[in-house]
Amino acid sequence: MDSTSPVAPTIDAYIAQFPHEVATMLQEIRKVCHEVVPEGKEAIKYAMPTIVHKGNLVCFAGYKKHVAVYPVTVGMRKALPDLAPFTSGQATLKFPLTSPLPLALIKKAIAKRLQEVEQGE
Repeated sequence: MDSTSPVAPTIDAYIAQFPHEVATMLQEIRKVCHEVVPEGKEAIKYAMPTIVHKGNLVCFAGYKKHVAVYPVTVGMRKALPDLAPFTSGQATLKFPLTSPLPLALIKKAIAKRLQEVEQGE
């Protein structure tokens, strides 16, 4: 998938556009999102899979060399210093395809994001 690809109508369709390796990682992130936010609804927002709970809670996306999770807030960075090696830009967690996903860390990040949203931050 690249910037000229059409927007997928569902998360399943979005994930299906990627090679197996990327699709597998995206499915793992999706699963973790639902473990943390079982009441979250799925949507495509900003052309990316998004978990919606009191607004856009978390987005994730696939690329040629990595997968990403958005947003990363200042509060998440302070509370979870282990995110530092994966932060890219101001609001992105970037995970290379060459390494296993740190699913426990991703789960903590999503839980922190949920906490922020629940507290109105």
